[in-house]
Amino acid sequence: MTILLKEKIDKAAIILLFFIFCLASHPSIAQANGMVTIRGTIKELKDGDSVKLIRYQYPFLLESHDNEIISYAVVKNNSFIFNISLHQKVEKCRLIFPEYLNHLNWQDGMIAPGHHLNISVKENRLSFSGQGAGLLVYNRLLDSITSISGIDRQGKSREKNFEIIVANISKIENIKNQVRSNDDAFSILRLNKTVGLVSTLYSIAERNDLSGKKFMQKKDDELYHQYLKGIFNNIQITSLPIVSISGLIRARFGCLYPKKQNESKLARDKAYITYLKANFKDPLLAQVLASFLYDNRNTDLLTQDYIDWIIKDTDFSQYNSLLKGIRRFSPGTLLPEFSLTDTLGNEVSLSQFKGNVLVLDFWYTGCFACVRTYKIIKPIIKEFEGKPVKFISISEDKVRDVWVKSIHSGLYTDPQHINLSAGKMGNIHPLFRYFQINAYPTVILIDKNGKIIGSPRKSYLDHGMDLKNKVQHSLDENL
Repeated sequence: MTILLKEKIDKAAIILLFFIFCLASHPSIAQANGMVTIRGTIKELKDGDSVKLIRYQYPFLLESHDNEIISYAVVKNNSFIFNISLHQKVEKCRLIFPEYLNHLNWQDGMIAPGHHLNISVKENRLSFSGQGAGLLVYNRLLDSITSISGIDRQGKSREKNFEIIVANISKIENIKNQVRSNDDAFSILRLNKTVGLVSTLYSIAERNDLSGKKFMQKKDDELYHQYLKGIFNNIQITSLPIVSISGLIRARFGCLYPKKQNESKLARDKAYITYLKANFKDPLLAQVLASFLYDNRNTDLLTQDYIDWIIKDTDFSQYNSLLKGIRRFSPGTLLPEFSLTDTLGNEVSLSQFKGNVLVLDFWYTGCFACVRTYKIIKPIIKEFEGKPVKFISISEDKVRDVWVKSIHSGLYTDPQHINLSAGKMGNIHPLFRYFQINAYPTVILIDKNGKIIGSPRKSYLDHGMDLKNKVQHSLDENL
């Protein structure tokens, strides 16, 4: 890596850049292979405990929560070690320690093939050294020089927002000239930061009124030729977190083609898919379509025919696990047999409720959105009393006492309702894995014949109207 210094570089940036140079000046190591070594020595760790390394950059590629775990490491002599092979150029990860050290959990980790990283604790905080630490420092440097403080997120100061974003992108380009490395990981971080900045402009405008969208329509040609064309054609684009690039593309679509009055979600989504296929090619096209499918899983829109139309003429081979998972819980699919545990410790099968429309409400203790949703669902439960509808509360809580206490609090459910738990398995219970539950609350409807209906619109967005309508529609269909 070569570092060129210019007079106008901030003194703090120089120090950080020098630190990066010291930590990441061995590109030959980074190119050697896809292996990553992560070592940790933490005196508070107990022998026999396990530390987990979890991938979360590409969750939609995976069939279950279990598969998000990259590796386990067993603690010995207060130390642990991971030797793993990566297939992506940069992966975001989480390092999960035992519960008594969960204040040390590393939530925003970054690892790249060929890097090594040493972890220790200083002043009750994680400390990093080794080549991989250079990537972390570089990311912090990018964050520090591209602050978007001063951005008007209401979207009224449009010209000012535009100037701030463009100025920050210029800073990234300046850093690119200061720090040169043949390690792809560094250029991927720069690309991701640029995508995030441009996405901010479109996202604010998309949430704004029509005048905000019109402003971005005028600026779009300039942004496209200066930044977007290069971003979309960059061979490293599919190495970015999918939420970054798909978020940018969706927000830009929303600005260029504002939603029509009374346009349905299905019509809007089809217009978006058509736009994607007309403007992008594989592998980026397949990745963004995969993101769309993942975001819309469990909804009643993703029928088998609709899925086939979405992926038609696209190389979806990389996303077979996603496709398999989504197809198995598309509307009309018969729900397999699953059993959970009630408050008395009895095993309860969902099939015993066949003949009723089921409303499965997945939650966990401490989930504020779950509390908010239950307030809306509670009166709906009363509306359907005496009808063949069963509202079933399903908790992820692993600790029984915590779960039971939450039931009696009345915040998440009611003691008189059907309350079931995944038990010690938590979110790796087969039912949670089947529906790929990783966001809460999640509400899923099953018809009288045990077939999946899908998820209603989030209750707090429409006061539960979509939930009521879907339940009533299912009852009417089965009269």
